Amino acid sequence: MAGFSRRLRPPYCDTGRPHLRVATPKRPVLHLPALLRHGLPEHNVDEAEHLAALARKPLHRRIAGYFRMTGPGYMQSALTLGGGSVAACVWFGSLVGYELLWVQPVSMVLGYFVMAAIAKQVCHTGERPYRVFWERLSPVIAVAWGVGALAATVIWHFPQYSLTANGVISLAGGVGLDLDNAFGRVVIGAVLVAASCLVISMYNRGARGVKHFERATKIMVWTIVFAFAAVALITGIQWKRLLLGLTGVSFVRDWMDGGIDPILVKPIVAGMAAVTGINMFFLYSYALLNRGWGKAHKELAYFDLISGMVVPFIFATGFMVLAVANTIGPAEGEMGQAVGDIRAIVPVLGPTFGQWLGSETAGNGAALLLIGLGMIAIGFTTIVTHMLSCGFIGCEMFGYRHEGRARFWFSLLPVFMVVGVGAKFPWQAAITASSINAIFMPMAVLCFIILLHMKSFMGDATPRGRMKAVWLVSLVTCLVVMTIAGYFGLEKNWATLREHLWTKDAPSAALDTGRAGAAGEAEAAPGLSEVVTHEAMGTVFECTLYARPGDASTSEILRIADEAFAVVDDLEDRISRWRRDSQTAYINRHAAQEPVRVSPDILDLLLYATRAHEETDGAFDVTVGPLIALWGFYKGQGVLPSDDALSEAVARVGMDEVVIDRSARTVAYTRDGVLLDFGGIAKGWALDLAAEVLRSHGVTSAVLHGGTSTVVAIGAPPDRAAWTVRIRDPYNKDKYVDEVALHNESLSTSAGYEKFIEVGGKAYCHIFDPRTGRPVEGMLSATAIAPSGRESDALSTAFFVMGVEKTSEYCQTHPDVRAVLIPCPEGDALRLVRIGKPKEEGQTGTK
Repeated sequence: MAGFSRRLRPPYCDTGRPHLRVATPKRPVLHLPALLRHGLPEHNVDEAEHLAALARKPLHRRIAGYFRMTGPGYMQSALTLGGGSVAACVWFGSLVGYELLWVQPVSMVLGYFVMAAIAKQVCHTGERPYRVFWERLSPVIAVAWGVGALAATVIWHFPQYSLTANGVISLAGGVGLDLDNAFGRVVIGAVLVAASCLVISMYNRGARGVKHFERATKIMVWTIVFAFAAVALITGIQWKRLLLGLTGVSFVRDWMDGGIDPILVKPIVAGMAAVTGINMFFLYSYALLNRGWGKAHKELAYFDLISGMVVPFIFATGFMVLAVANTIGPAEGEMGQAVGDIRAIVPVLGPTFGQWLGSETAGNGAALLLIGLGMIAIGFTTIVTHMLSCGFIGCEMFGYRHEGRARFWFSLLPVFMVVGVGAKFPWQAAITASSINAIFMPMAVLCFIILLHMKSFMGDATPRGRMKAVWLVSLVTCLVVMTIAGYFGLEKNWATLREHLWTKDAPSAALDTGRAGAAGEAEAAPGLSEVVTHEAMGTVFECTLYARPGDASTSEILRIADEAFAVVDDLEDRISRWRRDSQTAYINRHAAQEPVRVSPDILDLLLYATRAHEETDGAFDVTVGPLIALWGFYKGQGVLPSDDALSEAVARVGMDEVVIDRSARTVAYTRDGVLLDFGGIAKGWALDLAAEVLRSHGVTSAVLHGGTSTVVAIGAPPDRAAWTVRIRDPYNKDKYVDEVALHNESLSTSAGYEKFIEVGGKAYCHIFDPRTGRPVEGMLSATAIAPSGRESDALSTAFFVMGVEKTSEYCQTHPDVRAVLIPCPEGDALRLVRIGKPKEEGQTGTK
């Protein structure tokens, strides 16, 4: 700080540290003339006269004049249209389509009243809010506000670099340049830091620099709007769903039917918090002062907020949600899968552009260019406004003038977050950061409410009569909503933290593969090995594999593991019923009207599902979707259906409702309402395909699992006869009740105690008997050991439904299949039922 030659000291303590004041007079200490003496821009007399002249003109002439003078409001758009808003939009669109379109507009309207209150106070008094907080409220509140705003800005800064870097990579991909590598991301990070520093320097050059900055910001904000508007319009807006989503009717309707799905709480809170964050309250005040806006500018400030912040934000976020919902979102009334990367819409958007351009390659390139441009505009403008915020906050808290080197160096405080360029897209980080920062907002809002109605501060501008009621109702409503959002944000993040701290070792199902082929906590076998994890299908996949003979290091097997997981991602894209562009989703939408042609591997999977359905007497069924939806499992809220509703749903379940034509390679439904859902077999099939990739590269020792509920073993670890898998105790996650040896086999476990709903005080598991339409009772878990992942995955569900006797009959006719069942105990003792023998004589099997 030694280089800051313009640090303010007494007797200029009125613009320095508040605690250096000798006395606190009753009237405001720092008026606009005092600000002018210390370097902030002087009011333009001609501008004030121009505003006075505009005030006497008709509304339309006044609005036209105001448009040419706007600026600070666009800085708020640039700040709020960041990674938090993008992450919320992507979650909203991919999870529930149009249903949450109301969240961000409502939040923005409420936030507008807070920003308008700040504008009223700053324009009337010319005082800097931090100083006012310190002197008129409490130094503790002032410091808490400054620290909270600074912390929020730094936390929010991380995802902006990732968003911008991915935008540059997409833009480059549109012209055939690959920058998605370590070197490319480092170069992008360096360029972003240099460019943002250049823009900050431009802003610091006085009135002309501020005007250039605001003009560039306007261009970037409207670039965001037009980019995503193009996507939404090209993919086709569903106007009825749009109306229901914007008004909240569809949300309220679903809420009354079954409550809010818990997975939606955090993104809703994050979406609200990202709209008007605590750092916006700080930046806006000083942006107004930097422009020299005073009493004459109050009406202009209100208009500037509407035209520069409210309108662009609502359009931009609305079009983002529509773009995601139209491409990868679920059908109306259904729940989709949370998608973290907005680039996931490119594979769907590309063919649409391709039809126009006459080439699918050109279409993909155009989609990458458009989405990349939007991402860059969002991320870079937010990076710059975050840095400006830190500059103002740092100068204010440490007593430096808002100019020159001091503000520039404080602007660099969040730049270390440039490491975010290495993240593919940290949507979870953006959502978490926004939901955490929600807890900071209520106190700041309360302080501005108090100051607005403090006559000693506002003087003759203190609201009175009807206007006082309007201000109070709007601001208190905003305070209540933000307090509720802050509470749920804190509660959800604490629950997540608690889960990671105390249950991070608990698998999603009842088994444990250990590491490097060990059973539980046993030591790893000798040899070069790697453990690679990958997120897919809503869970974590893991691959433990040993180097091949002749491998000097594990670098090559790491590459092979990545290739295997790429196959998993490709399969998820094609068969997830929640992805609008998948084959499964397309079949579900059209197969009731006409036969749908499918790919050979999807046809093969359907044929196996049909055979498994027949061999298990209907216990395994991939058309069970209507039952899961009826009972509320898709939304996490249980509903006890009526007998009529249950009978109607059961009528739409069964493989006899699916007509498969092998020669034509088509699938058709016999009636409306049939839903294919490969959730009971997808992970096993994905692991089979990944294992094929490993085997094709000569890997002879590996084990893969998907969420620990399905395991596929290749060979055995060095110096061991088989891979050992432990089955967990249903009542104690830290204990094991059995061990199974696997050698070129697969194991899957279906557990009724892992996922369940409560209706009327009774728990119902998520596994249904397709024949009755009711959740299965009397079984805790069922483990199936079979030659392939898709078999074990399907059979573990079937065995759970079939029970001990029917499972035993099945294994007698299928000697390559065995099982471990845990029925609900009649007393205190846990009962294990082991069925079948190990695949090979002499091999250790179930014990």
